[in-house]
Amino acid sequence: MNNSHNNEALPHTQANSNEELVARWGRAVIGALPYEPNQEQMTLIAAMAHFLWRGDERSVMLLGGYAGTGKTSMMGAMVRVLSEWGIKVLLLAPTGRAAKVLAENAGHAAFTIHRKIYRQGSYPEGAFTLNDNLHTRTLVVVDEASMVANDSSMSSIFGPRSAARRPHSMDL
Repeated sequence: MNNSHNNEALPHTQANSNEELVARWGRAVIGALPYEPNQEQMTLIAAMAHFLWRGDERSVMLLGGYAGTGKTSMMGAMVRVLSEWGIKVLLLAPTGRAAKVLAENAGHAAFTIHRKIYRQGSYPEGAFTLNDNLHTRTLVVVDEASMVANDSSMSSIFGPRSAARRPHSMDL
């Protein structure tokens, strides 16, 4: 997503500069959190603003960190703000349990990756085929992405941490 089409969705921001938008974003996310963010989380808020309004629309941002560092809580607050601002967000997770946790934290519907990507044919064949992508101009958030594997190697589709190309990356 970039600022040329995100500003259109935000009320009263077309005339505002990116700096004003980023500051507004930071205040909104901090206000949506159930706790005071630490310095790493403040850095994430700024990195997400850069990704959303200064990156190009084909950018990918990866967020990594140990359990309990606040990744899901931070993403939940960010998704709530984006939704309030009228920006479309699609939440995905590899398992039903992970999707449920993400949905609870974000206050927004979440789905399994499989449900959004594939559709099952009729009985008796029941073969799976690719589903149509109906989500245009939408920020797609994949939680627990390290659990996603591809068919060829059954390792993470993002590859080992050292091999992954990450133009926008943040570790908490």
